[in-house]
Amino acid sequence: MLILLLPYNTVYADEYVDHLIDIANHKKLDESRAWRALLHYKPGVINSWVSQADDTKFFLAKDGNINPQAELHATIQAIAESLPDSDQHSQCRFPARYYWLVNALKIDQKKILPVKCAKLDQWFDTIKPGSLSLIFPSAYVNSPSSMFGHTLLRVTPNDHRANAPLVAYALNYAADADATDNSLVFSIKGLIGGYPGIFSIVPYYEKLKEYSDIENRDVWEYSLNFSKAEVDQLMRHAWELQYINFDYYFLTENCSYHMLSLMEVARPELDLTDQFDVKAIPSDTVRAVINAGLVTKRNYRAASTTILTQHAKQMSANDNKLVIDISRDLTTVEKINNLDKTKIEKARIYEQAYDYSRFLSTSDPTVRDARAKTNWELLAARSKIETDGFEVWLPVKKPDVRVEDGHRTGRIALGLGEQGGDSYVNLKLRPAYHDVVDKVSGYSRGAQINFLDFELRYFNEDEKLRLQKFTAINVLSLTPRDRYFLPISWGIDIAVERQPTRNSVTNAVQAVVDFGVSKDLYNYAVISLMAELDMKVASKFEKGHSVGAGAVISLLIQESSYSLLSSLRSVYFELGEKNLHQQFDVAYGYHFSFNDSLRITYIRSRDYDIYSNDIQLTYQRYF
Repeated sequence: MLILLLPYNTVYADEYVDHLIDIANHKKLDESRAWRALLHYKPGVINSWVSQADDTKFFLAKDGNINPQAELHATIQAIAESLPDSDQHSQCRFPARYYWLVNALKIDQKKILPVKCAKLDQWFDTIKPGSLSLIFPSAYVNSPSSMFGHTLLRVTPNDHRANAPLVAYALNYAADADATDNSLVFSIKGLIGGYPGIFSIVPYYEKLKEYSDIENRDVWEYSLNFSKAEVDQLMRHAWELQYINFDYYFLTENCSYHMLSLMEVARPELDLTDQFDVKAIPSDTVRAVINAGLVTKRNYRAASTTILTQHAKQMSANDNKLVIDISRDLTTVEKINNLDKTKIEKARIYEQAYDYSRFLSTSDPTVRDARAKTNWELLAARSKIETDGFEVWLPVKKPDVRVEDGHRTGRIALGLGEQGGDSYVNLKLRPAYHDVVDKVSGYSRGAQINFLDFELRYFNEDEKLRLQKFTAINVLSLTPRDRYFLPISWGIDIAVERQPTRNSVTNAVQAVVDFGVSKDLYNYAVISLMAELDMKVASKFEKGHSVGAGAVISLLIQESSYSLLSSLRSVYFELGEKNLHQQFDVAYGYHFSFNDSLRITYIRSRDYDIYSNDIQLTYQRYF
């Protein structure tokens, strides 16, 4: 008989594998939350289940991406293969699956021998994972990949490095974007899954430097209550995901979503990713983690610009001027030594000048060598000052409201209004994220991002429901300039909007770009002056388009309980359909809770020498 020609242990192993598959089928392990988390299965449209992993290397069965049971059977067979110790063995390639199956099936490791995984063991020995923290660098409007913020996991070792979080590791997921792609290309490809998303693990201080020093973003750290065994399982899965591609989607399968998917591998009973089928905004995912009871402690790390700004407020105008003069080589450290100032005042000048010099070097590495001599002189001068035990600076003030406590990012608004003597009912739905008339607490002051915002309007006189505006993307950054920082304020609005023409009204595609400067007024208001370029395309326009340029001046007031934005705009359209568009508008929002507000808007506009008024009262609910 053929069976007599096979080695006895091979026959025995095959029988044992069949036995394990029978047990797996009986227990319906392929339907378990743990197995679906390990393979990233989600309900499909055509197939019952589809893995979000988009790489054939991640599957052992031919149809493993859509067949959880086939992939489970193939994995059991693969981990039982009697092969020499090798990092390519399935036990080493997929250690999280192997570990889970050993426990779920009570595998006899005398019948299926453990394989020595040298590279995996060395990786674990280097990282020595002990605990996890969720890291949230705040929104950074100037980068499309981070305009909503970002999340990653910090893996803190369980050795002597446990109390030194800067030498921990960062587990990150991001789009593997082409470095030559500009912001517009990145946004479009990111929306349609045009980039592969990859997992990586790097030293935490590198990511912290990138976010806090280079991109000037405040960072929130949330310690998580995962056990050592759960952390180890998450890290085994992180090993499995190395070099595995997932299609990256800017609004859904993004960094924040996949941090949640990793947590579900560590603790399968968690229900996190299912909450974010439509959008996964970082601040919303942080709330989900907190609501799941995973957070034990919060820590705030201020960005370098935040620290410099707060320290500047503790110094006199003259001392701040001296700091700037040092940076511009208009004065020397020796001259400041001879000034009649207190020890604290001199210490502040030296420290602020050194920190500002480091900021300038980070922003422009070419000045680093040129500043080296002055930086050394500043440190030397500071080291000679004894402050008699007094703290040089007041503690850095944390934001009054944490990011997770701000308003929800979805918004539905129902309004009543009147335009040109005709009353109307207005409905708006915005999936993300925040505009400057929303409650500012928990968000960046002067920053606005509206995404996929629909506005429908029903006029009572003609009894018609019309699309008033569809905003593909609207971004506004009104960052005030001061003696230390000179940012450019800018905005972009790409939309389809109902527009007047010379003889009628039509829906026009428009792209508006603004750029200019902003200035603080009395610490609670921002005034901005910006140039504007405006292009509109519609069949009813002369030559099918209208292109113009002009200017806009605006005043923004943002307080905890209310917000106000008023602007005066004048744009002359010279190319295509000619028109002088002038507009005065004001929007006032009263926030009677974090997720409820009333807004009143008034618009007075002039087109083709015809004036019109539009006034509207809206109730807004954030969800």
